[in-house]
Amino acid sequence: MCEERVSRHTDEFHPARCVLCGRTQQEADLLMIVLGSSICDECVRECIRVLHDQERADLGEALARLPTSCVLCSTPLAEDDAIELPVVGATLCSRCIMEAEQAAMLRRQRDVLDEFTRVNRT
Repeated sequence: MCEERVSRHTDEFHPARCVLCGRTQQEADLLMIVLGSSICDECVRECIRVLHDQERADLGEALARLPTSCVLCSTPLAEDDAIELPVVGATLCSRCIMEAEQAAMLRRQRDVLDEFTRVNRT
């Protein structure tokens, strides 16, 4: 399909060329027409490589901005141990999260026991 589209826009006096590098259909393995312009397969590969490099750089910058220790216990965080709490803007280690869950559970049990005691006194 691309070859048909290229051949319609090509004649022997004005061969289709890659808009980035200038390669002709004969010089490139594949020349594609995209939005009325030609681009060769090598330039497409180079564009993809640049995009991937930029994504990796963006990811590296994002990782560098992550906190390196738990906000509660100051323990250094490993990537697989960091639990981000976006609502409060904090990062905690799994140990502090487990301790907070246990404390919350104990508090709920105490509240239920207090309510039970209050109801049975009357």
